[in-house]
Amino acid sequence: MRKFKKALAVVSAAVMTMAMSVTAFADQTVTYHFYNAKGWDNVGAWVKQSIDWSEDCMPTDKCILKDTTDGTEPHEPIWPGAIMEAEGGNWYKITVTYTAPEKGSMMIFNNYVGDSTPGDTTSEADIQKLKDAGVVLNDVATKEQTQNIMIKKNGITANAYWIKWDGDSKGAQIVLGKSDMITDVEPAEYTNRNAGSSTDSNAGSSTDNNAGSSTDNNAGTTTGTTNNNAGTTTGTTNNNAGTTTNNAGTKAPTTGDSAAVSVVLLGLASAVAVVAAKKKVNA
Repeated sequence: MRKFKKALAVVSAAVMTMAMSVTAFADQTVTYHFYNAKGWDNVGAWVKQSIDWSEDCMPTDKCILKDTTDGTEPHEPIWPGAIMEAEGGNWYKITVTYTAPEKGSMMIFNNYVGDSTPGDTTSEADIQKLKDAGVVLNDVATKEQTQNIMIKKNGITANAYWIKWDGDSKGAQIVLGKSDMITDVEPAEYTNRNAGSSTDSNAGSSTDNNAGSSTDNNAGTTTGTTNNNAGTTTGTTNNNAGTTTNNAGTKAPTTGDSAAVSVVLLGLASAVAVVAAKKKVNA
């Protein structure tokens, strides 16, 4: 019995160790929603796994990647990083995958303007790749960006974060838990981001188009018909005025009366026909 308990304890410890290892190395997908307070034409995201900017985690299909002729890592993005997707109401999003979320993250959001001259991390070949992709460079437009934004070690616990930047590209670093500009709780401004635009566009089109066409077109037609019929009715009344006066004592039923009498007679005739038919069948 003692040996069995000892073996069970060893197996349990091994299972717990394996579970902890799987948890430690599990990938985590996170979507960042960024408020474009300055109204940039395009928005870029420069997101790194770990707080020392050492590991890339941006989606490569959203980035221009470095030239590899110098032997560098083929999947390393070139600034301005990943282009973000518009969501409406000045909100933009990007989804990244962390292979070690416990290391935390550093990020910068920018106006998606690249470098036009070689630097420490940008070569002539990289700049040419940016030009070929149609990315605006800083010899045409000015580079703008947020300050550094940090999620500290063991701080990536949600699958979505919202960055409500105030538009000031200077100042202290923005840190999750210490600044109200980054949160893992969806703000009302994001939830209602499309409410104003949909209401305005629908109200304007339905009110203006339908009201104008129905009122103007139908009103004109009705007026014309009224005038034509009025003239005809007046002529008829004048021509038959004498006849009506002479036959006042023996005036025939009006059209409405004739219709009523005809209906009664037809009803009686139908009833007689039904009775006759039933008698014929019974015979």
